[in-house]
Amino acid sequence: ALGLFATGDTDETAALEDDDDDDEEDVFRRCVVGSFEATLPSLAYALNARSADRNAIRACLGAVAQLAVCAKRAFAPYYGHFLPPILGLLGRPRSPENAQFRAAAVACAARVGAAVGADLFQHDAPKVLACLLGDLDAEVADESRADDAQGNQGDDEDVVDDDLILGDLLPAAALLAGIKGGRSLVAPVAAKLFGPAVAVASSTASLVDYTVQLPGATTTTTGTTTTGTPKTGTTPREKGVAEVALGDARLRVDVRGIWKKERAADVIGNLAEALGPALPVEVARGAATALVPLTVLAGSSAVRSAASLSLGQIAGAVVARQRRCGLNNNGEGVGDAAAAVLGETTDVALRIGLSAVCRALEAETDDAAFSAHAQAVSAVLDRLSDAAPGGFEVARRTPVSLAPKDACDLATALATVAKRALEDGLSLLQRETDDEDFEDFDDDGADAQAEIANALQALAKIAGPALRPAVDGALAPFYGPHLADLEDPLYENALCVFVDAVQYVEAADAYGPGLASAAAVALADPGKTQFHATAAYALAVVARAGVPASASPAYGHALANLRALAVEEAEDDDDAKDRVRENAANALAALATVPDFLDAPQRRALQVQRLRALPYVRDLEEARRAHRDLVALLVEAKRDDPDLANLALSKLADALATFHDTDFPDPPEGSFDQPTARRLADLLAEHGAAQNNHHHHHRSKSYGAQVARPPLRGLVNGTHAST
Repeated sequence: ALGLFATGDTDETAALEDDDDDDEEDVFRRCVVGSFEATLPSLAYALNARSADRNAIRACLGAVAQLAVCAKRAFAPYYGHFLPPILGLLGRPRSPENAQFRAAAVACAARVGAAVGADLFQHDAPKVLACLLGDLDAEVADESRADDAQGNQGDDEDVVDDDLILGDLLPAAALLAGIKGGRSLVAPVAAKLFGPAVAVASSTASLVDYTVQLPGATTTTTGTTTTGTPKTGTTPREKGVAEVALGDARLRVDVRGIWKKERAADVIGNLAEALGPALPVEVARGAATALVPLTVLAGSSAVRSAASLSLGQIAGAVVARQRRCGLNNNGEGVGDAAAAVLGETTDVALRIGLSAVCRALEAETDDAAFSAHAQAVSAVLDRLSDAAPGGFEVARRTPVSLAPKDACDLATALATVAKRALEDGLSLLQRETDDEDFEDFDDDGADAQAEIANALQALAKIAGPALRPAVDGALAPFYGPHLADLEDPLYENALCVFVDAVQYVEAADAYGPGLASAAAVALADPGKTQFHATAAYALAVVARAGVPASASPAYGHALANLRALAVEEAEDDDDAKDRVRENAANALAALATVPDFLDAPQRRALQVQRLRALPYVRDLEEARRAHRDLVALLVEAKRDDPDLANLALSKLADALATFHDTDFPDPPEGSFDQPTARRLADLLAEHGAAQNNHHHHHRSKSYGAQVARPPLRGLVNGTHAST
């Protein structure tokens, strides 16, 4: 019951959803932490009780794990009360009788450690990993004997506990790898950890038999023989067997085998994501090869979904490894090491991962699995395009090979499956079905369309102008008509696709004016606030691409709306309104650069409005772009417009004060790229020195020499200081 409470899966905790003042998760966490005084002493007593049976111990371990996960760092004061008895349980001898509670203890220790963080857990993590590996070896060694034992015992006796590997031990390893410093601890044993999951994913024991009614035939094909009845001793009601319809075929699948494959695929993906760039490439290749057949496995859409998503996670890990290995601090390849790593990345991420999930996407008929395949394609391409500091600008200097023809073929295929998914959804809507699954289908269809648009964006980043044939031949004909109506279900996706065509494929000549007009229409409609952020961004992209005012009357139509949106303050951390405000401010700055559109006072007013919208907090890529532009503006304005320069300096100083310096080659998590941050720091230091010299000269004349304060030294080093 305590474990259930900690997950929020009770009627009582559902009432917390009505709280309007605080974040629901924070309210719930405080509720759980507030119960500790009553709950934790009892749990600690039960774990230390010598007479407690194994089931009671497992239940207590589960409750402690759930409470720690919910409380997170608020569990830290109780860490010392629980980890010693948990480690004490792991000191008991390994035996079939103790296997379940030992696995529960490993899982509990890992979840508690992940909740409280590496500062407390770092000394205990190696002990937990050692116990995990010992138990894993024991389970793997006993697995074949246990399988034979279960076959001899009959179906009613649960002799086998191979669930412990996929349900407790390997998920605990992923948690250990995800803790700060955990990658270096877990990576050396990655092959041992992945081995059991890869073996389950590669096994063929999931299809019991199949029956196919051939067209015009009076008999059915079952298994490998032609007969009028199923195999002897098998019926659809047989325990542990489920019947699945697949066109004219009836597949009978082993439910447990299917569950194990789904769980194995999940575990492989979670381990890969936790290890990230520390994942050995040979382990990644073996895991990806095992997952590929599961992306098209007949009989379980859940397995297909899990396999595709995990392939996306593996691709992300190997791409992160490429960005770390063989590259210098400017993101440039260094000799043979870079070439070798690039080849490994191409093999795993493109040849194995991307090709597999694309084939699965084209073949999929289940709506939920279709959405998962689309998400996986998007994840792989997104990782390939953006896994470098500063976003795609740096990634383009270290590209992963993707031939122009392959990129165009992939874009065309994505447009085709998007069209098919839309037609399927509209057909279902026209039938006005009463099926209770319709709403889920609708949500999955919208998610899949959004993921396809995201995938096309990443592809445009990777391929650049080489994607122009696919844009002209497939993307524009399909997405163009969807820009005509704000009520169109693909309106925003179409807006995004044409934004990427202008920004990355450099097709502003053909699509810039039309895109600006569509964006201006969306901005003019106060009832379509969900499109305002994307529309404002679209106008900024068109203006920056050099489309002149004479070719786009939409600039003038959108200007007043953009100015109103750029000053609209968000309430209660409204992410959507913050994004609209930031994108509108950036659009104003872009319009200020359009030749022959505004006079000098109007351009200055737009720059001031953009500065007043700082700091940007919702779109870090746009923040980096804005800060680069504003540092350049600062240098120019120092000479021509001191007041504007002072405002820019003040705003940029505040933004730099909150910037967390991120060393290459980690993904971008800051609002400045490294060169801009260094350049701004130098400008602030120069400004501080000039101010100190001025004050020193003034005080020397009036009051005698005095010692000046250091010029913004704290600010330049990353701590806040007033300008």
